[in-house]
Amino acid sequence: MISRFRKIVVFFVVVLFCALAAWATTPRLIQVTLGTGATQIVVTSTYFNQMTIQNNATHNIRYGDSTVSSTKGILLTPGGAGSTGTVSGQQGDASQFYIAGTSGDVIDVLVW
Repeated sequence: MISRFRKIVVFFVVVLFCALAAWATTPRLIQVTLGTGATQIVVTSTYFNQMTIQNNATHNIRYGDSTVSSTKGILLTPGGAGSTGTVSGQQGDASQFYIAGTSGDVIDVLVW
């Protein structure tokens, strides 16, 4: 009886793990409208294995942490893209990233 119960529990744990892994790798496109100063990519935690930021605007942007500014951060020129990945299976959190640029510009961010 216990052996059968263990098998059922293991089965459900594996199914749950696979569902979570699939959810974490499902691509999600986020469009970020820049405000004045540093704009947070998302307000709530959004975990990713890989994140790409595409500057479709006609102005330079910079991305980085909450201290990003017009002179500090990773520079993306118009049409440029930047990518960040994770190591050892750990996930990043898009809510920890910010973009600085021209207010009103819309930047595409793809997380998966």
